[in-house]
Amino acid sequence: ARRGSREPAAIMSWLTGLLDKVLNPFLTGINSETLSLSLWDGEVTLRALELRPEALEGFGLPVKVLGAYVGEVHISVPWRSLGSKPISVRIDKVFVLVGPASTGPYDEAAEKKQEQASKDAQLTGWEALQDQAAKQPGGGGPKAVERMILALAQKFEVQLTNVHLQVLEQPEA
Repeated sequence: ARRGSREPAAIMSWLTGLLDKVLNPFLTGINSETLSLSLWDGEVTLRALELRPEALEGFGLPVKVLGAYVGEVHISVPWRSLGSKPISVRIDKVFVLVGPASTGPYDEAAEKKQEQASKDAQLTGWEALQDQAAKQPGGGGPKAVERMILALAQKFEVQLTNVHLQVLEQPEA
């Protein structure tokens, strides 16, 4: 583990696998080298990740994402006051390179395929969370996970800082 993590290797491996399953539709590069963890303090930091271009396609932007990089994702879970303080996710140093979208004719089939891929990615993340909960002894199964996620989602904040967007113009013919 990076930066002297005090967590046992088994926990690091399990959390790395879980984060990879949940975040894989959006980010690549999640491994023990990019993960810093202090489970008891409720701190998880991921560094130097690549944002998948298709993760932004669901927004229907009139541009094509050519590349994207996330410098840091920091998740803070206040274990001792989970009911009263929010879970905080800070995403810092986001660099996105975009170019003009295809100027070809509208393709309804391609749009529907992209929409389905986005839904599939969200479902995969949800199923990964449910699978992990079902494997835990005394986890309570999927209903317990749904209740827990609903309670946590009500106290959730996201902060996005240092976002850099570079737009490439269409090359002249």
